[in-house]
Order: sequence, then C-alpha cells, then structure tokens
Amino acid sequence: MITIRPIGALVLAASVMLAPAVPARAAEPTLSDIASCNEQATARTSGAALPRPDAPSQVGATKPIVEGERDLPKRGEKSDSTGAIITDGPDPLVKGMDAQRADDPQYRAAYRACMQKRATR
Repeated sequence: MITIRPIGALVLAASVMLAPAVPARAAEPTLSDIASCNEQATARTSGAALPRPDAPSQVGATKPIVEGERDLPKRGEKSDSTGAIITDGPDPLVKGMDAQRADDPQYRAAYRACMQKRATR
C-alpha cells in the first residue's frame, strides 16, 4: 500500500525536476570592477593618456549637469549628479562606465567585455 509520505516525496521530486531553471542574478559591480574596466577600456581605445582631439570643449559650458539628466537620451541611460559615470540604464554591463565616453562604440564595447568577464567569474 502506498502511503502519503512516498507520494509526497515523489511529487516534491517531480516538481523540483520540472521547475524551470531560474538564472542567478549577477552581483552588482564593485568600485574596483568599475575602475579597472574603465582603465582597461581606455587603454584599449586610446594610445595616449591625453584627451582625444575631438573631445567637446568645456569653454562656455554654463548649463549645470542635473542629476540623471546627462545627455544620454539615445540609450535611456542616466548618470550620477556630476555626469561622470552611468548609474542606470537598460544595459547592466555599462553601469559605472565613464559617461564622457558613452558615445564611443569602441570604448563601450571594451567596457562591456570587461564587465562581462567580471560577471562570469
């Protein structure tokens, strides 16, 4: 005769086996990850430590940067109050990226690749 315990164990085992696998959520990047990935992306995309010649001039820039209103509307990203780093957006791999380089596709790709490596370790 089958008792309630074996049936319960069988149902539990079946539900565990048939339950969809829920992917583990990646940990938030640390300050060390962010700094390291920004350095690596800079090293891979520029041959010098000086700013690139096509960088926009800061002369005459009177409009203050308001928190979250950095000029990044194309991707729906937001920056910190200084406009220095990306703090939020649809792509979690760019969190912490240098906002001044957000429009540089090579920099963006190098930063994302670095963050992807760190997320999988």
